[in-house]
Amino acid sequence: MSFITANQIRLYYEVSGEGEPLILIGGLASDHLGWQVILSELSRYFRVITMDNRGAGQSEVPAEPYTTQMMAEDVADLLQALNIPRAHVLGHSLGGAVAQQLAIHYPQKIHRLILCHSFVKAAAVTMMAIETTVKLMTHKVPLTLIAENNLPWLYSSSFLSDERRRAVALDRMLNKPHLITFQGYKNQAAAMLTHDTREYLCQITAPTLVLTGAEDILVAPEVSKAIAALLPQATLEIMANTAHVSQVEQPRAFEQIVLHFLK
Repeated sequence: MSFITANQIRLYYEVSGEGEPLILIGGLASDHLGWQVILSELSRYFRVITMDNRGAGQSEVPAEPYTTQMMAEDVADLLQALNIPRAHVLGHSLGGAVAQQLAIHYPQKIHRLILCHSFVKAAAVTMMAIETTVKLMTHKVPLTLIAENNLPWLYSSSFLSDERRRAVALDRMLNKPHLITFQGYKNQAAAMLTHDTREYLCQITAPTLVLTGAEDILVAPEVSKAIAALLPQATLEIMANTAHVSQVEQPRAFEQIVLHFLK
């Protein structure tokens, strides 16, 4: 277990493997455990840094609403504290929005960039899904029901039709050692809902992989296509038969795409 003070808050992180540094930035409400299914393979080739974003896991939960730029400063300070001047950066969903801010404001820290199921501004359907979860938490709806409500936004129809895989996914959401608090979720949601890099995305010059799932309804594939079109050095990959969490639905295919791009 490792804690460090970055951007004036206490962050939890872990390091696995050796080689070029690769930092993984998770999505809304996730923590470092969200990368478990792909961590072993990536750690064979890279020094992988996983972290709990502010508001999640074992990291501090500041009271004020967050922004993606604020969260990018957390990552930049973490890299500096670990004496890592430059790293590959992989961000998923909200983590991809944070990674965009990192690439815009700290371009010297980015080697190669991977934006998974990310967005430049949350679409109406994305906002409604998140705002509904905030309302359910506000009214103290049981967490089991909230998790079940969120499953269709995250996973493909074929995944959800498999009762065993659905049960495993639900268990992973409900039985984490450090569940996100209402304050943490609400403040991270604020970062996701206020993110807007439409005017600045063209400033990202790092070689970038834009990765999404063909069945993603939370952040539609068209959003990733638009991001790739705006970036000067972008490669677009759309994974078939998977939705918003392709790294969980199809971890081996996800690993192959990521490793091919980074290596």
